[in-house]
Amino acid sequence: MKVNKANDTALHVAAMAKQTSFIEKLVQLCSPSDLAAKNQGGNTALHWAASSGVVRNAELMVQKNPDLPHIHDSNEVPPLLRAVIYKRKHMASFLFFNTNFEALETTQPINILVATINSGFYGIIVFLPNPI
Repeated sequence: MKVNKANDTALHVAAMAKQTSFIEKLVQLCSPSDLAAKNQGGNTALHWAASSGVVRNAELMVQKNPDLPHIHDSNEVPPLLRAVIYKRKHMASFLFFNTNFEALETTQPINILVATINSGFYGIIVFLPNPI
């Protein structure tokens, strides 16, 4: 159910507000497809969790729906790239190991590589698949 004009769900709002205990309850009630709901900007709740940097919230969502890391927003940004852009290193590491790079759009691994370099996350770079 959408709760505002941006078509956010309660899960989107809870992820933005970093409300882990509420997210734990919501995830139990949601189906995997509920977790993949997009708001007006094409963001899932995992995008907001990636922006916030609260890894536990992302873990709860990805555990219930492992496909969430592959869903991009309306600007073609997957949650991993969002975490890197916002310089959320622990979140980026979690999402990196839960993202199947073959499931991403063809240009996304390159975008992730460039953003990872720009963010100074060199430890992650060594694990990136060859984008070429």
